[in-house]
Amino acid sequence: AGRWFSNRKLELTEPHAAVLTEDKSTRRKQPYRDMDYWSDPERSVYRPKYTLEELLQQKNFTYMPGRIVTKITDSESGTVIHSRSIDQSSDEMTHQAQKVFCAAGTVNTARILLQSFDLFDTPVPFVGKPHAFTALLHPAMLGNPGDTDRFSLCQLLLLDTEKRNGLSAGCAQLYSYRSLQLFRLLSSLPFPIPFGLKIARLLSPMLVIADIRFPAFRETQNTLTLTQHGVRISMDVTPEERAARKNTLRRLHKGFRKLGVVPVRTTDLPEASSSHYAGTVPMEEHPTLPLSVDQNGKLHQAKNIFVADASMFRCLPALPHTLTIMANARRVAEGVLTSL
Repeated sequence: AGRWFSNRKLELTEPHAAVLTEDKSTRRKQPYRDMDYWSDPERSVYRPKYTLEELLQQKNFTYMPGRIVTKITDSESGTVIHSRSIDQSSDEMTHQAQKVFCAAGTVNTARILLQSFDLFDTPVPFVGKPHAFTALLHPAMLGNPGDTDRFSLCQLLLLDTEKRNGLSAGCAQLYSYRSLQLFRLLSSLPFPIPFGLKIARLLSPMLVIADIRFPAFRETQNTLTLTQHGVRISMDVTPEERAARKNTLRRLHKGFRKLGVVPVRTTDLPEASSSHYAGTVPMEEHPTLPLSVDQNGKLHQAKNIFVADASMFRCLPALPHTLTIMANARRVAEGVLTSL
């Protein structure tokens, strides 16, 4: 099977998951109850709030929720962060800082910096990862409930290793939605509830969802613009891009069949609907764009403002990239800490 996949430029691999298999501090190891999306009393699946809880224990850390940053002013006299309450727009506050890290997510980082430099109605690059879902059936699981001990997170990755600008052409994340699908099936089946529940239990082990992502690159027609009325995002797909995605889907579907799962239906999601964005403040050696950073994350347009999120990435891989964002943020922060 391995040779069959490699001959077709496909690759099977296990995903990285931030899940505890041993107890750690107040968090407990994964209980394998298949309820990770609904309940996690053990806190075994990592969530950012756990890091926030640890930081709140430090005396030199202050958390100010419920505020929105409006702009950052950077001058010889110092760097000042301006913010207001989400509930009361007149409740303005300022904080002075030696260095400022802007890591509010691609859209909000762009909003803050565009407003800070009065760059209204100035388009900046915007990279949004394309996204599709394929519903699959696993016939071998008909009537077979499978293992009792399991988790709901991604089980397997199928990669299309055909290269596009150096990145894999596609990545399918395979999920068994057994714990999620029962209630959805129940509402759709034309049977009385007791009988419908039996049917749903029979069918649900067969259902597999492929969450398919494609690489994303900077295109001149894809932009983000800050207007006086908010953020406007413009996205368009070239015929060449559509053809590349179609070829990737065809290869991935062949891989699914080899795995023993049958593609039933594929749904292409609207552009920029995957919540995976980048590129609004990209890395540039020689600045040419309205906003950009150097390789250390420092904003070219300021002396003491650093960007530490996906805004600085010029492209996005088809593979999951959350850990890459976290590692890069750590790299940027350590560089600033060393300079201080």
